[in-house]
Amino acid sequence: MRGAAFPRARIDPMESPFRGPAEKVEDDAPVSEDAPPPPAHALVDATAGATAILPRNFTVTSDERVRGLVAGPPAYLRRRRRIEDLTAEVQSQLAQLDRGEAREPEALESTLVASVALLNRIIAAHNRYYPIEANLATDVHTGQYVELGEPWVPMPEVTLESLRRAPTSGASR
Repeated sequence: MRGAAFPRARIDPMESPFRGPAEKVEDDAPVSEDAPPPPAHALVDATAGATAILPRNFTVTSDERVRGLVAGPPAYLRRRRRIEDLTAEVQSQLAQLDRGEAREPEALESTLVASVALLNRIIAAHNRYYPIEANLATDVHTGQYVELGEPWVPMPEVTLESLRRAPTSGASR
């Protein structure tokens, strides 16, 4: 009974399937002057279907969303955050040392040296793996990695003096 003559129905796109069945309006129903007008929610705007789903240049599948929730942020973002946090911590300790507010200056200096060494190890790992993890493009003419249209520049190693001279961020977390 494939070709049965059922009238086509229009369904209001704004009506939720959870509110109940949508009213159906027959396309080929005879129109008489005495017939009451159809309910307002049964009328469908001709442009409503054209703007319901906008074109996109990418999609994120359900698998990718779940993987993102389970795995968390990428390793290069976690490293970058650790670099920023450790830099801020070392700079605040340096400021304490320079102002003379440190209770044990010798212990703080050795802690600072160890923190800078750790910071440089994290920066070296970041410089080594970031271009691959972030999937940076490569300029075919120069062979350099490109980030946001500019050649990618690795993060420089830090010293106590470079951290002393660097401006501190005003925002604290």
